[in-house]
Amino acid sequence: MLSYETGEIPDNIESWNALIHPDDVAGCLAAMEDHFQQKTPLYHHEYRMRTKQGDWKWILARGKVVSWSSDHKPLRMVGMHTDVTARKTLEQRLHQFEELMNQVSDIAQIGGWELELDTMQLTWSQQLRRLYEVDDHYKPTVQKAFEFFAPESRHIISSAFKQAMAHGKAYDLELPLITATGRHIWVRALARAEFVEGRPVRLIGAFQDISSRRDSEESRRKLEFQLFQAQKMETLGTLAGGIAHDFNNLLTGIMGYQELVADTLGENSEARDYLMQARGASLRARELVEQILTFGRHSTDDQHTPIDLGLVIDEARRLLRATIPATIAIETDVAPDCGQVIGDATQIHQVLLNLGSNAAHAMHTKGGVLRITLRPVDDSAPRSATLATLPAGDYVRLTVSDTGHGMDETTIQRIFDPFFTTKDVREGTGLGLAVVHGIVRAHRGAIDVESTIGQGSTFHIYLPVAAAPGNEPGVDETPQAPRGSGEVVYIVDDEDTVATFTKFALEHKGYRAATIDTAANCLEALRADPKACAVLVTDQTMPGMTGTELASKVREFAPDLPIIIMSGYFLKIAPQDLAQIGRVELLGKPFSTDELAWMVHQALHPEAQVPPRDQ
Repeated sequence: MLSYETGEIPDNIESWNALIHPDDVAGCLAAMEDHFQQKTPLYHHEYRMRTKQGDWKWILARGKVVSWSSDHKPLRMVGMHTDVTARKTLEQRLHQFEELMNQVSDIAQIGGWELELDTMQLTWSQQLRRLYEVDDHYKPTVQKAFEFFAPESRHIISSAFKQAMAHGKAYDLELPLITATGRHIWVRALARAEFVEGRPVRLIGAFQDISSRRDSEESRRKLEFQLFQAQKMETLGTLAGGIAHDFNNLLTGIMGYQELVADTLGENSEARDYLMQARGASLRARELVEQILTFGRHSTDDQHTPIDLGLVIDEARRLLRATIPATIAIETDVAPDCGQVIGDATQIHQVLLNLGSNAAHAMHTKGGVLRITLRPVDDSAPRSATLATLPAGDYVRLTVSDTGHGMDETTIQRIFDPFFTTKDVREGTGLGLAVVHGIVRAHRGAIDVESTIGQGSTFHIYLPVAAAPGNEPGVDETPQAPRGSGEVVYIVDDEDTVATFTKFALEHKGYRAATIDTAANCLEALRADPKACAVLVTDQTMPGMTGTELASKVREFAPDLPIIIMSGYFLKIAPQDLAQIGRVELLGKPFSTDELAWMVHQALHPEAQVPPRDQ
């Protein structure tokens, strides 16, 4: 999170304190002391920490003392850090716009007027003439004054003015106005009456140019919405991780037992065909979980390589051309000086296909034009509200637009919500744009959308420019999974379905397997006879002790024992921690029997190469 390598920060409280911003240390320690004194059930505080590059990141720290001494002193505390820099940046921008709005309110651009009701003589002040942008020779009248207002608002000011003339009723309105030079502004229109013997005889009023304030309020609303979206996606990402872990455990058992039963049936068995159909549905369910995780996952730089977006766009164009109706034209326009971006070509390809598919759906009735463009972002131009949320640097803008039916403001505000869709039943899951949002965020970019009913929609995606080109890895064909030779495998998982299937699958592949329900029992068995086990297969998320914690303890007395950690959600496992433990492999749930057999084979024979995961 802070860009340091393992070992660069000493494991002590002093080194942690040294990374905290000096202005935040006191509040941070006070919040922790309150928890130590049991004034608060949890330690919860936000502060800045210094990265290896020397800049500052905002951290949300949450923790809890889990072990106390007999005299009620804290002995052990666990917790987590969450990077909330993006949210804090948006909050800061929101605060800046609020200050700007207050300053604009202080600089009141007001012009006054007076109307004698007996003679209908209208008098304007010099300030009001400047607001209307008329010269000193202009002769104002009530009728002429109404004509400056936008057509859709004339009846509002006219009705209020008649009420003021007839009954002396004051008004305070905000309306659009068009000046003599054609400039569109917003004004605050105020009026009150002066009475003689209970009858209004004079109207006195003022106009104030409130265009700057209206613009500030609009920008503030946009920033508030972006902040809400960032908080919502952060919460959904956390929720998705928990759901994925439990759901992938169930899928592991479903897929595994399907394969085990299929292997007992003949090639021409009708039941085997049914099982293969069920396995296909299970694989689609696995892909669905991966999509759910995508919009909540943060990728790291070492998972991305420099890619040429022009090539990705061309490939996506060819695939879209083969899948969407001929009534929809596809146009691409790639600027030659865009450079490369750091990312995953497959995921960017998925973004283009999802956006292209949505665009085609919006134009399927009358046809239209799907246009994909790529342009470098002009550094000299003012940063838009979307770009303002991104770190400074060079960016490219990938734009996907259509000439379809467009969207209203309510739909635009919800299009990135998971499972929200405007399509009919069975036409879509509602995950497409949520996945797009997650991929763009994982690439440290931003996405913006513009749409007008009846005119179409435009998606702008901003991605950081890469420093150097790179190559994409190839994919080899999957060979047959090797069989074991009676090696003993210990399986540790608190989910009986997963543990039992894993045992059956390994025995079916020629291994001997034993299941253990807790990490503590596994440690006890291994300490009694470390050589009884050839490979340790353990779940990551278990009560009392995680898989990585178990692996660390096993390394104290069995430094060469191969260990495989299973999980449906690896986001919280740091690669540096695995490297420090040594001889640890990761196996994602749900997995097939072949994937399991290949992983155990590689654990026993490190020189072996595990083939790519089935899709």
